[in-house]
Amino acid sequence: MQRVQKEGCVDVQSYGAHWPCLLPQHGPGKKHERRIVLADWQERVVRAVPGDFLRGLFHSDGCRIANRVTVRGKTYVYPRYMFVNESTDIMGLCQ
Repeated sequence: MQRVQKEGCVDVQSYGAHWPCLLPQHGPGKKHERRIVLADWQERVVRAVPGDFLRGLFHSDGCRIANRVTVRGKTYVYPRYMFVNESTDIMGLCQ
């Protein structure tokens, strides 16, 4: 049994032998030391919804912050995205 410490949080777990078939880029070792290539069906999904794909990359290896700038007494707020990854494959997918 797992306990969720914060109201509104949900713990999701899944076990199965076929996860590597669904997500072939996952595997043993460090992510930046192994080849990461999307399967044909994954490429089609990424082309269809690139924003969702990028959002997933930023959620896993980056961050989004609210950047606040004050000019002549008026404050402007706009999103700022940062993404850092040692995998050249993932950086290529992001670009």
